[in-house]
Amino acid sequence: MKFCHASYCQNLIHVNFLKTLPDTINIRDRSVTVTAVCTETAYESDLAALLTVISRGEIRINPRNRRLTSAAIIRISDVLTETSLEAVLGNSPAGEQPEFTEAAAIRPMTWFLLLKSARFIRFDGSVVNLTRTGQQALDRPPVEISGQLWRKWVASEHYNALRRVDVLRGQTSMKRPLAVAAPRRRLIAAALATLPPGKWVTVRDFYEYIQSSEYAFDIVRNPRGLYFLRRDFGMLSNTPATVNLLNETFMRIIIMEIAATAGIADLALIPPWGTRDLSDFYGISHWTCLSPFDGLYGFRITNRGAAILNHHEHPETREQDPVTFIVQANYEIHTGEISFSPRTRARLDRIASKVSDHTWRISERSILDAVEKGDSPEAIREFLELAHPGDLPDTVKALLDDVKRRINRLEDRGLVRLIAVSDPALKAQILNHPKLKRRCIDPGGEFVAVPVRHEKTFRAVLKAEGIILR
Repeated sequence: MKFCHASYCQNLIHVNFLKTLPDTINIRDRSVTVTAVCTETAYESDLAALLTVISRGEIRINPRNRRLTSAAIIRISDVLTETSLEAVLGNSPAGEQPEFTEAAAIRPMTWFLLLKSARFIRFDGSVVNLTRTGQQALDRPPVEISGQLWRKWVASEHYNALRRVDVLRGQTSMKRPLAVAAPRRRLIAAALATLPPGKWVTVRDFYEYIQSSEYAFDIVRNPRGLYFLRRDFGMLSNTPATVNLLNETFMRIIIMEIAATAGIADLALIPPWGTRDLSDFYGISHWTCLSPFDGLYGFRITNRGAAILNHHEHPETREQDPVTFIVQANYEIHTGEISFSPRTRARLDRIASKVSDHTWRISERSILDAVEKGDSPEAIREFLELAHPGDLPDTVKALLDDVKRRINRLEDRGLVRLIAVSDPALKAQILNHPKLKRRCIDPGGEFVAVPVRHEKTFRAVLKAEGIILR
């Protein structure tokens, strides 16, 4: 079946769709199973579960490189919905190279990237916490958030998907071998938006469609700055085979990691081994695939994905399930036998201490902890009022008002660098300098305080005046 997008009919640019997804395909004279992975339902439960564990402070990073620790990857994997992805991509046949030990980390790392791009998370030392936006996401239906995650990631300037291919080295060298990723992501996203929902297409056919249309892209600027595994194996040559290999791999990662994780595309997977002929690439010529992403045989756009890609609200957006519980004057919250959604239970865990299976207790400490993580007394009061029949008890209102009054007395304005100035005349000159007086503070004594966000400008202005800050 062929699909011709309206804007390309005159140029006869087509997408070849599969009539049905095959159960098996032949690769190098052997039959392999095609496994379909549906993503919409998994996305909803995964987002709620992951935001919950982050809100509890259970996820940590290495503060040096800001990457997830091994323990964090395992913890995230534990709460994500089980799919066939890891099983299909992680078990190499006997004698096949390479072995992909990182297959199990694909979804945890993708979720981390999505939440980071959308600014749902922040780093407090080695602990990952939710930002105020992330806290608000806990109280919104996941179906409303997927478009926000996708669009923020597409616009992100700080990540190139090819970094996920561990054997491709030299990506950050001074030769700048790779092009800026964001414009290429936008082209792929625009091409995905032309596909109708529910129709399977192979990755190879979709790549040919993109490169023969106005969505054609090149992620490679200078392949001679790249190499596989070791530099002494030789740099990559600027040939169509090299460029197409890297371009297609870039596209595969976007579809398989980001689009699938956000519930935008369902996947059709096969074992990646045997899908590539790499005999022309020295050092990996005996390999039969480059990365786990070679296991992506095809995909289809979901109904949600079509709405998101075309910038519409999802037609199946649901209102939050009604919540009813009793808030008592002794600060206890009684839920009875009601079954809550994960985001509602996470909100209760955040603002109150659990006493028993159906009882929570709010306190000054629990509310302060929630505020410290990005919540507010006003939002907590609104949450309780919507769920509690009638007015809240006066004791609870007084507690929330008291916390609100006290937290507003202090405000974190950020970090400053304290600079000692031994000469009072120089201090006066700095504080009254037209370019510095709004970028520094007089804390008294022989000091000048400079917010760290202004430090670079502060040093540059001083240097122009002939003064060096040691």
